[in-house]
Amino acid sequence: MKKIVFAFFICFIPALAQKSDFQKAYDAFQNGYYSESADSYSNIINFNPNFIPAYFARGVCYLNLQEYQKAEIDFSKVLTKNEEDPNALLGRAIACRNLKKYNEAIRDLTRCIKVNPTNYQAYYERGNIYYLIQQDMNALVDYNKAIELKNDYDLAYYGRALIYYFQKEDKSAIKDFETFINMHKLQDTTYKDAVRILKYLKEQD
Repeated sequence: MKKIVFAFFICFIPALAQKSDFQKAYDAFQNGYYSESADSYSNIINFNPNFIPAYFARGVCYLNLQEYQKAEIDFSKVLTKNEEDPNALLGRAIACRNLKKYNEAIRDLTRCIKVNPTNYQAYYERGNIYYLIQQDMNALVDYNKAIELKNDYDLAYYGRALIYYFQKEDKSAIKDFETFINMHKLQDTTYKDAVRILKYLKEQD
C-alpha cells in the first residue's frame, strides 16, 4: 500500500505543492522519521487543503507514530471524496482497531473487501479483529482467505496458528508456526512468541 501511494505522490505532488516540502516528506518517511514526514505533509496541506493524497500520506505517518485518532481523521477526510477508496478504508480500519472501535473497523474492512475482493491484507486485518472479539471461526475464515490470496503472507500463518493453538489442533498449529518462523525476517516479539509456543507444543507430543 505505501509503495503504490508514494509512487503516485512522486508524479503529482510537485505540481500542487512546494516541491521542497514533498521531498522532505518523502525522504523522511523512507528513513523512518514519521513525525518529520507528517509535519511536511501538513505544510503541503496548508499550501493546498484540497489535495487529498497528502491527507492519506499523513494518515500513514500517524499510523506509524501510533497516533491513531489523527490517522482516523485523515483517512476519513480521504473518504469524504471517495467513500470506496480501498487504501483509506484499510488505513482507517487499522486506526479504529487500535482505538478499540471494532465494529467500525469491521465495517470498513468489509467495504474494502467488497471494493477489492483480492485485498489479502484486508482479510488479515479483519481476521485480527475477529480474533480480538473472540469470534475464532470468523477469524479462521479470514486468515484462510488471506493465505489463499497470498500464500507467503507470514503474519496470516501466525494468526491462523494461534487459532489452531487455542482450539487444541496441535498438528495444524505446529505446521503454521513453523511456516511463519521460516518466512518471518525479523527477530521481533511476534517471532519470539511463535518460537516459544512452538517449543511448548512440541514438548507436549
